[in-house]
Amino acid sequence: MSFDQRMCRRWGITGIIALAHSLRQTVIAEGVETLSQRNFLVDAGCDFLQGYLLSKPIPAEEFKARFMKAKQLDLTKQGAT
Repeated sequence: MSFDQRMCRRWGITGIIALAHSLRQTVIAEGVETLSQRNFLVDAGCDFLQGYLLSKPIPAEEFKARFMKAKQLDLTKQGAT
């Protein structure tokens, strides 16, 4: 890819992130595989990243066990009847 193509792509991505933020949307970049991609997206203001750089795919049950530990509400402590 030529320098001009890389710059156009970068400007396009930066513009899309800016547009999403102007619409009060959260931006999630998928398929982040390299540190340079991560650095560019973070510098461009991307809100969240996902991809092989961060984690290889894991089964749903493992994801739940690692990241979705639910807290149970004890309504008696909140004065509920």
